[in-house]
Amino acid sequence: MSLGGMIRDSVDNSSLSSYVRMYLFRWNLLRYQASNSAFKKNNPEFPTPPDSLLFETGSLHYHSYQNSGQEAAAEIVSLCKVFSNSPNQSILDWGCGTGRVTRHLPDYFPGAKITGGDVNPSCIQWLQNNIQGIEWIQSSTDPSGKTISAQYDLIIALSVLTHLPASEQANWLNKLYGLLQPQGLVWLSTHGETYLHQLTHQQKKQLSEQGILTLGADKIGSRQMRTYHSYSGMKQLLGQDWDIVMYYDGQKFPGILGGQDAWLLKKLR
Repeated sequence: MSLGGMIRDSVDNSSLSSYVRMYLFRWNLLRYQASNSAFKKNNPEFPTPPDSLLFETGSLHYHSYQNSGQEAAAEIVSLCKVFSNSPNQSILDWGCGTGRVTRHLPDYFPGAKITGGDVNPSCIQWLQNNIQGIEWIQSSTDPSGKTISAQYDLIIALSVLTHLPASEQANWLNKLYGLLQPQGLVWLSTHGETYLHQLTHQQKKQLSEQGILTLGADKIGSRQMRTYHSYSGMKQLLGQDWDIVMYYDGQKFPGILGGQDAWLLKKLR
């Protein structure tokens, strides 16, 4: 287990967690202060979410927020051109966070109805007030919730299963399955081989035996809740209802999703 992994594991399971996160937040504010100020000056028409929301959902670096979102959207449309049998007229970004990817989708899917859903009401409120042309919905923390009920040609779920408990993963995949049109696609990511350095020897053994392992806080969707999947564990979780159209091992292809394992799935029935 790496030193960073040991620190994270001990902090997540102690009363120090909130203080450490406050320190990291302030350190990142100072770290990116100059570059973020320059970004705001050079991109006055590009609204950036509040720093607290950016920190909770990803990087506090404004340029990275913009660029990585654009790159992900471009990557998604290139995948759909190859693997989708029909135009993607309805798209859901499930777990959209601060809209890092979602806000760029209209540029790559002109005319499509695009929806962003997230459990964080602060994210959804900011998006509704600042990013137009997209439907923003506060989604439920319960897979049986009905807040999102439309049918979609494409669902994007980047870094979402990575922050949901192992006990609920099958229910959430069933939820996504029900939200898809026949032959619809899901583009999602998981913590795989690249993230094993964060685990102790015992935790690696658990993951190997169980195929899926959740650590950290019990707040669903929080960055402090971390779920890991082995390849075989994820395949077992998917069962017979999904066709694995494409799979990227995050260790072999670190440029695809920053080292996360990437899965392109198609609804079979």
